[in-house]
Amino acid sequence: MNKGIEIAQAKSDLFQLLSIAFSYPTEELAKGLLEGSFQSDLDSCLKSVAKNNTFFEEPLKHLYNFWVNDEKSSYGEILREMRIEYTWLFIGPKKAVVYPYESMYCDSPSEWGDVLLMVGPSAEEVKREYKDVNFKVGLNDKEPPDFIATELEFLMSLYFKEANSLENGNDEEAKQWRLIAESFMIKHLNKWGELFCRDVYKNTRHQFYKNLAQIAEGIIESDNRR
Repeated sequence: MNKGIEIAQAKSDLFQLLSIAFSYPTEELAKGLLEGSFQSDLDSCLKSVAKNNTFFEEPLKHLYNFWVNDEKSSYGEILREMRIEYTWLFIGPKKAVVYPYESMYCDSPSEWGDVLLMVGPSAEEVKREYKDVNFKVGLNDKEPPDFIATELEFLMSLYFKEANSLENGNDEEAKQWRLIAESFMIKHLNKWGELFCRDVYKNTRHQFYKNLAQIAEGIIESDNRR
């Protein structure tokens, strides 16, 4: 496979995995963690795209050790634990411990267009960028557009289009998709992603979200240094 195609596809797969991981936990995610396929896919993507792969070795090792071949747990028990933690951390009975929205990190409350939904200028700008390339939100279509998992899904879509364009021999089109993805990272995810991940790491009570936050922060930090 052409190296450019391989990297673009690996980035698309990486952002898809992160988007799934930061969404409300599904049966498929719990099964993937218990069987080890989620960790294996994540490891493979990181080896393809990360310049300093050694940074990710420790959190990946913890993910493998914590979940794989855990004879004491069924995927149903894992799913229940993860949903309890996700709800407590990102939704809350009254308010979230960590809000997974760009507006909460980049906009002041006085700028929110919808105070109840916490939709600020950042969310509106993200929404416009989705519309510019006809991006349709998938799993998290009920969330505000600046939801962490949706921004990750958008990047997945852009890098998928880059890979597809390269496969079709359209290098110029592929370059445009890559530039849109890189611009989105600079204007949005890079501005708040690291701080969000640190907040998750500091506050979560669950090993999965602690390791997920380490990996996601490492990816964003690496892009910020690019």
